[in-house]
Amino acid sequence: MPLSPEDLDDLTALRCDIECMAFRYSIERGDLAWESRVIAAHHTLENTPMTVDSDPELFSEEWAKAHSHFHVTPFDGCGSPRLCDLALSLRDSAELYRRWSRPIGQDRERDIAGEHRRLMEAALARDADTGAARLRAHITRTTRVLLEAVNSTGD
Repeated sequence: MPLSPEDLDDLTALRCDIECMAFRYSIERGDLAWESRVIAAHHTLENTPMTVDSDPELFSEEWAKAHSHFHVTPFDGCGSPRLCDLALSLRDSAELYRRWSRPIGQDRERDIAGEHRRLMEAALARDADTGAARLRAHITRTTRVLLEAVNSTGD
């Protein structure tokens, strides 16, 4: 499947709107059990090797699963199953692009672990504005590095 800049831009804009709304609602509405799930999901992600030993350009399957779970967990406190389902559907649609971000985008200066930690911290601090802003930056960075890489190669 070729990388489609138009599709990626459209998908990113929708993800930012929907995922940030779900995250914002969860921060406002989530309970102690939700906070505990966010902490547990982050702990698992933080302690799972990110890349494949034989090819550090590829995300490991274990990390991809932990990453997905970490990003899904902040939505499940939002109180809206439909919003949660929509956010998950958009995340699933972006999975291929996310997997391409490391080998194609080569964003080696990125502190992915720090970005995830700061998302968790905003959730636990119940700071919806900061959480939404951090999530938006997290999502858009992947898009930006992919599009810059594609534009620089002329593909």
